[in-house]
Formats: sequence, structure tokens, C-alpha cells
Amino acid sequence: MNSYLNAKAPWNKTIFVQIKNLDLLDSILDLSVKLGCEIYLGENSSGDIMSIPYFIAIVEQSELGEKMWKHFLKYRESSEEATMIIITDLEQHKDLSFTQNMMCTNEKEAILSQIVNEHHRIN
Repeated sequence: MNSYLNAKAPWNKTIFVQIKNLDLLDSILDLSVKLGCEIYLGENSSGDIMSIPYFIAIVEQSELGEKMWKHFLKYRESSEEATMIIITDLEQHKDLSFTQNMMCTNEKEAILSQIVNEHHRIN
């Protein structure tokens, strides 16, 4: 499943993606080629989101699983992790606990724009 992972890609050239929306995934893939980046596809209910270095993550909280999501939020809070996270499954967020640099949108253009902005900011 992680066929887009280039093990030699540095964190500032890696986009972490864990979503079901294939149209959005295709657009992120196209953009990653233009930016010279690699994509890592996270696996459901795994700790990939905490173990893979990346400059931005696009995730569906439901793909992470409730237990992993809570663990991830605690990790971000305790480590003061500030990497940009975009959450795409809006209906899952009735009671959100956000840490810094997290946004919630399912608008493709807003997501692609944020990827470009973060890429330019860190490179």
C-alpha cells in the first residue's frame, strides 16, 4: 500500500496522506510531482502518522480510528508538535480537540493551496 513512499525522501519532501477520497488523492499526487515531493500513504489504525517524518499531513480522522486519533492528539500536545495537519472528514468533528497547526476542510483547492504554502514555508 505504501508504494509512493521513497525511503530516502527527507521530511521536508514528504506528504503524509490517509484518506479515502481518491479524487483528492489523485490531485495531491499530481501536486507532489510538481513540488518534487513523495507521498506516504498511512495504514488504518496504525501509528504511521506519529512515526513517519513529513511536512504536512492530510487525514480522515475516521481512517486513523478513534483510539489512534486520541493517542495522536496527546502526542501532539505533549511533544509540542507543530506540523500542519489537515483533517478532511468534517462530519466526525462534533467535539474537536485541536492542537496548533490543525485545520479542518474537505475543499480540494484549500487543501492543495495549504500544501503549496507549507512547502514554500519550509523549503
